[in-house]
Amino acid sequence: MTADNGSRPASGEPGNSDDDSDETDKSPARGGGSTGYRPFPRRTINQALRVPLALREHNGGNEWATREVAKALGVGATSANFFYLTAASRDYGFTVGTRDSATIKLTDLGRQAVYWRSDEEESRARLDGFLRIESFRRVLEHFGGNALPEYRFLENTLHQTFGLEPAFHQEFLEIFNKNCRSLGIGAEYVLGETVEGSGSASARPTERGSITVAEPKKTSEDAPICFVIMPFREREDRHEIGFFDEVLTNLFTPAAVEAGFKVKTARRLGSDVIQATIVNDLLEADLVLADLTEHNPNVLFELTMFNCEGYQRVQGRGRAWRGSPPGGRAGTASAAAAS
Repeated sequence: MTADNGSRPASGEPGNSDDDSDETDKSPARGGGSTGYRPFPRRTINQALRVPLALREHNGGNEWATREVAKALGVGATSANFFYLTAASRDYGFTVGTRDSATIKLTDLGRQAVYWRSDEEESRARLDGFLRIESFRRVLEHFGGNALPEYRFLENTLHQTFGLEPAFHQEFLEIFNKNCRSLGIGAEYVLGETVEGSGSASARPTERGSITVAEPKKTSEDAPICFVIMPFREREDRHEIGFFDEVLTNLFTPAAVEAGFKVKTARRLGSDVIQATIVNDLLEADLVLADLTEHNPNVLFELTMFNCEGYQRVQGRGRAWRGSPPGGRAGTASAAAAS
């Protein structure tokens, strides 16, 4: 499947008068210079899942009038942001219909993603949605994971091999990398069974239970390790989907990398069972950064194990803001306290 999310805008978008706090798309491509085809959604898996979750939580999972969906999401019914959210949800295969349809309804995959019976079923549905985007799947298969080369070497490959216009490169890489982090896709991925209905091979992680999120620019084998322990997913309604991914991406990782640490965390795919490999990586870390938001049982257990060894740790607790948080951009998560 290919995505047509935002490359062929409907009338009135994106430059309409309805303003949303997380509306950031004001041009066809970041940096301008192209009005061509964008073969990927303009929103991440986590952001797109807001649409099927709204159907589940506010309308019992039934087909719903589009304006009511917008109201449940807290966005303008004619806004560009609503268009990109609904188009992304459609492209990932979770829903049928967009901002410009009369109604929006769940697909079978969407039901699996929001009415899951196990963590494995939920994770599989999210992964299947990611792999339905042909450009994401091809890049993942080509590099065998998300360990992409430096942009100066990657630029030609994206253009020549995958036909992605240069004007879309940075946006593509941002969404691809955020999806990979959310899904637990690391540097080493192998192909597995076929994704139902897509005719493509799914990705399965290697046996390692943790992944490297980022490294200092001047890295070496002796770089100290900062292991981040935090919830895999949001359980409380006050935290929107993607809250913990934003904390990891925009708060913890930049701070740790700037301090010279290689950042690792547990793989975010599959069950919440704590694997032995995660425990080993945790105990071998030079510093552990723990997010105590929601008092997640696994986080508390892992932190207790680390405390028993008497090592250094930093504990933090997050708070979500709607709108623009102090010192941050709209839609991001910021830490409220650390000790």
